[in-house]
Amino acid sequence: MQSNDSKFVFTDANKLISRLTQLAVNKNNVFRGYGKQSELLPNVIREKDWSPQEISLLYEFEKYGLQYFSANNPIDFMSYAQHYGLPTRLLDFTYNPFTALSFALFMPKSTKYKCVEDATYYYIRYCNLENQIHVRSLPYYDEDMFFQSGSFSSKSSKMIFLLKRIIDGLGEPYNKQDAGTKAIISYFKKIYSEDHPGKIAINTSEFKPFLDDIISKFTSKKMLFVDANQCNQRIVMQQGLFMFPYTLKRDELLEIINNNTTVIKIHKDLRGALLDYLDTIGLNTFRLMPDLQSVCHAVKRKITEEHQSASTLFKKKSSTENYKSTD
Repeated sequence: MQSNDSKFVFTDANKLISRLTQLAVNKNNVFRGYGKQSELLPNVIREKDWSPQEISLLYEFEKYGLQYFSANNPIDFMSYAQHYGLPTRLLDFTYNPFTALSFALFMPKSTKYKCVEDATYYYIRYCNLENQIHVRSLPYYDEDMFFQSGSFSSKSSKMIFLLKRIIDGLGEPYNKQDAGTKAIISYFKKIYSEDHPGKIAINTSEFKPFLDDIISKFTSKKMLFVDANQCNQRIVMQQGLFMFPYTLKRDELLEIINNNTTVIKIHKDLRGALLDYLDTIGLNTFRLMPDLQSVCHAVKRKITEEHQSASTLFKKKSSTENYKSTD
């Protein structure tokens, strides 16, 4: 293992497994596994910028897809859209480092990448939730709204709007008469209430430290994590939660992620041994994505890889490509 600017490079499978096991002991750590740098961005801005159509996508998904799922809040609703292919701002993380490893290793390496390192490494990003913003849910209403829409897409839109309103208002000087300040206080009271469901009234002495801490984290651009309800098998099996970006500007979002996480780099030559290990502990595509569409995709990929690894012609072609890529 080598370290460089908080980046850890692993070329030994046993050392990586040992390190991930150590990180798993701290239950406040969360992880994201990915195979190329672009996967640090949410799908809504990854390959194409869908952000101007974000709410329209959710509206159409609800209109035509509501019969296929059951959601209780906007995060659940958006998580269904995310898991079945709709571009959303949600970015999957997991409490289990080996689940993250499984997703990192999901696809074999090719030779065509925008980032040179992607041809050699798989990645895991992790951070400690105590140092970030971690809430049970995000409000999607405020005291100015007298009519509450039952539409999940409308609630999602309001949730995103309120969060943006809060972020924009944090830079303003504190003034008790300022409507922006009142909105901020009201917003965080709702978050506090969600995080303390057994309390009928808000205890001022307890709320103030909570408010100071969470505002400080927002102003210093910490990452925002939201726990989803265990509303479908994928979230249950993946031990998942979501990073909820409060900006969709690519460079700004990447800066927030880079500044708040540590990256582990895993050499591509370890993939086979690590996949075998993950399979023995029950962490494979068939278990982590338990639906027929995912099973069929995993079966096709598995058979393709087995055929390629057994093909002398493919090995020669790969060897030639790898040689050429080093020129």
